[in-house]
Amino acid sequence: MSACSCYFSVKFKSCSDDCLQPREKQVEIDQLQYELGAVRRRTDTEVASLRQRVADLELQVCEARKEADEYYRASVERNTEATALAHQVSLYSLLRGDLR
Repeated sequence: MSACSCYFSVKFKSCSDDCLQPREKQVEIDQLQYELGAVRRRTDTEVASLRQRVADLELQVCEARKEADEYYRASVERNTEATALAHQVSLYSLLRGDLR
């Protein structure tokens, strides 16, 4: 092998190594971008799922509050009726006692 061909062979190999390095870096960049995209899609899906769950839970809380309000109103109404009846019984007892 002549000195000239040896030089070209070494120079070509050196260029080939230099060219491979950017290609390897580009492959690594592409892989990382793909992984990042996959992670973003996965987290977006998870976030959407969690948002839906929050919306469902908020709806359940709203319904539970309505039920609690209805129960409270009914309880107040029953207590008001019971108090009114107790007053009537007291009044009736007083009136009956006065009649004797």
